[in-house]
Amino acid sequence: MTCLYGSLYKHTADIYTVSEVSNKQTGQKLRTWTYQDSIQCYAKPVTTTGKSLAARETFAKLYEAYSYIRVKTPRRVDLTSKITNIKSEDNVMWMEDDGEPTVFEVVGIVPIMDIFSSLMGYELLCNRSSDQRINP
Repeated sequence: MTCLYGSLYKHTADIYTVSEVSNKQTGQKLRTWTYQDSIQCYAKPVTTTGKSLAARETFAKLYEAYSYIRVKTPRRVDLTSKITNIKSEDNVMWMEDDGEPTVFEVVGIVPIMDIFSSLMGYELLCNRSSDQRINP
């Protein structure tokens, strides 16, 4: 990673990874989320042609609200991870109405290459999780 590109990571975020445990009696799979690490990153809302896609709603058979962000980081994050507590200095950037940091799910990962085809980092596409609890 070059010093210039590394200077872009002005934010931090907490990464949670999933563990699945099966209930031996019922066979039900239970997911628990475990704090993995805090990472350096640069996060921003997703925009296109001047219109923000950061908050979008659809009405079909089921109401859905979408909130997308892009997160650039020097470290690869799994698609099964959740990201929360995204901060700029000491200020949480995305927050729910109850004051808790918004929880996002990683839905896409794209490598970022320099002009010499060296890996510089990753850009994550994240969507606001429908379940804002890390562990129920």
